[in-house]
Amino acid sequence: GNEVPAVVAVRRALCNRPYCIYLFIKFPISLVSLLPVNLMSFFLRYGMKMEDWASLYFTLVLVILFASLLGTPLVWYLTRRFGKREVLMYVSGACCPFFFAFFFVPPQSFPTAVIYIAGVFVGLLTVVMFVVLDSMLADIIDYDALHTGKRSEGVYTVAETNLQQFIEVIGGVVPLLLMSAVGFENNGGCECGCGVACDEAYMRWKCPGDIGYSCDGQSTFDSPPLFGEVGRQAPCVDQGSDAVVWIIRAFLFALSGVCLLLVCLGAKIYPITKAAHSAILDATESLAAGGEATDPLTGKAVVRSAASHAQLRREHFSARELSLSSHWLKTQLSGRLLLWLGAFIAILAGMAASGGEARQYIV
Repeated sequence: GNEVPAVVAVRRALCNRPYCIYLFIKFPISLVSLLPVNLMSFFLRYGMKMEDWASLYFTLVLVILFASLLGTPLVWYLTRRFGKREVLMYVSGACCPFFFAFFFVPPQSFPTAVIYIAGVFVGLLTVVMFVVLDSMLADIIDYDALHTGKRSEGVYTVAETNLQQFIEVIGGVVPLLLMSAVGFENNGGCECGCGVACDEAYMRWKCPGDIGYSCDGQSTFDSPPLFGEVGRQAPCVDQGSDAVVWIIRAFLFALSGVCLLLVCLGAKIYPITKAAHSAILDATESLAAGGEATDPLTGKAVVRSAASHAQLRREHFSARELSLSSHWLKTQLSGRLLLWLGAFIAILAGMAASGGEARQYIV
């Protein structure tokens, strides 16, 4: 038939140079959008030592949401005016120095206004990720159709979605595993406080060696403690190791800055400009009309290969795999499958372990 096997379709997509550059851009910018959501609550609580961290965190989420909504028409206009690659490169380049600067600011001296500025940046980058990158992916599918004669939207979107899950592991699991490894204690080792409601209404916090009884019988954050120093810091914002806060800062700010540098590099070498995309569409129409066409990106003549059994077999396996006997080929493929299954199980185990140690409770 005319159907292309899934493995061949995916291998073709991964041999598509613009698509590989797209993935090089997509993963870092996805990580930048993911890390603040996962780690900002930890930073506010254990870095800035905020007992009432939840109110600022949820306000920040609203800032990100409104920045995304308001930034959508702006990014759309700039993309139409200057081009997708240029908008991606300059927006990422403009945000990058700020994230590196945020990393060097001492957490307890971090101005609240800067938190909101970071939220605006995250909102704009989220818009760029959806508006600009999705449009770039459509151009890449047009380029693939030029060479194959078929549109493969499903292959490209499914392959991207599956590969992006590895980025979610990095952004959601790895920081928590590292925090747990250096001594992270959920809620600072306290039973309640700092957003976790105590069973008794007259307690602000209940920690080993320190119970915050409130003078007015209320557990609000501004209730003065009945015993001890009135203005003392709630123990539930403390971690026994400074390394916990350093890990939070490194992933939240330094890694985000590095990711934005990678996005700028990928945007710089991304080959499908507005003019190139128009040439791709013209070349596709020329082939459809029975004429000849030249690849606008390489300058070579476009030759569409026939979907014969022999051709599909060559594209399904690598040259080294084709040189193996049937027995050894099956052995190698079975071993590779077991290796990936083991990695998948290890990831699930890591997610379960980190979820038990670094889970946040908001009441």
